[in-house]
Amino acid sequence: MTDSSSKHLKRRWYDLEHEVSQAFMVLESFPGEILYIVTSGLVEYAEREFRVREQQMNRRSLGSSAVLALFKSEQRRRKNDRVPPLYKITNYMMILTETSRQVMATSIMELVGFIAEYLKECKTYEQSVEMDDVGSLTSSYLRRGKNEARRFMENIRLRFIDEVSKKQICEESIASKGARLLSGRQDDMRLGSL
Repeated sequence: MTDSSSKHLKRRWYDLEHEVSQAFMVLESFPGEILYIVTSGLVEYAEREFRVREQQMNRRSLGSSAVLALFKSEQRRRKNDRVPPLYKITNYMMILTETSRQVMATSIMELVGFIAEYLKECKTYEQSVEMDDVGSLTSSYLRRGKNEARRFMENIRLRFIDEVSKKQICEESIASKGARLLSGRQDDMRLGSL
């Protein structure tokens, strides 16, 4: 592969860092509302853990090449430009140190794993995806860590099992009442034929 063709494939600043590139790729695969919730949580996390706002204030200038790159990026109107928190976290990650970016990428991948697990549980138990649950799961992970997110997921699972059990009991009750009603009508029909 020539330098020009590899340059063509690596268009974004984070494409050169495999873990960071993968983190953005999986984030961008989420549907709009989930993407917005998750990236909003990541923005808060980056501001709290890495003090990115302070880093932005302490920088005098990004330099003309960085400003030009941001301008060109905005003109392309990619998905991350249309979702403000995704655009913001992309820019925050750009000013972090390489080590901090790796920590963020790891956090993103772990959080995505929990969100994927939640979506899978919704499908398994035939429950609708609740944005409040997505927000709470995101917050649990980003504020209190993996163990808290695991506890949250266990509570979700128990809630889903409970809801499925209630639904089954209700369906069984309706079925048995229907059967009794049907058998009563059949008895009435037999008596009427006598």
